[in-house]
Amino acid sequence: MAYVRPEPKKHGMGRQVEGPHTDGHRVVLIEDLISTGGSSIKCVEALRHEDAQVIQVLALFSYGLPQADAAFREAGVDLAVLATFPELAAKAAAKGILDTRDMESLAEWRSDTVAWSKRHE
Repeated sequence: MAYVRPEPKKHGMGRQVEGPHTDGHRVVLIEDLISTGGSSIKCVEALRHEDAQVIQVLALFSYGLPQADAAFREAGVDLAVLATFPELAAKAAAKGILDTRDMESLAEWRSDTVAWSKRHE
């Protein structure tokens, strides 16, 4: 098990990956949340820089945004997710927590989070 910092340390040995040497090892990167995938891809790149073979990123939750799918595809790394935003929203709708209007708004948000946020400032 190793820990990957978002950026290399500014002092000491300046390491970004801490723990046992990962060179030549097959690695699964575990993440709590995937939004755009940017921070996960940075970690994948740091591990690859250490000569690790990243075989998969496993996330507890993902918003399922198109940018994330594209980022992982471009990086050539498989993403597995335990729960997704669409699944969570569907469960909430089934329980009556979200109505049709809420679901439409959430679908609009997922399709373009930046544009949606600007319209709802």
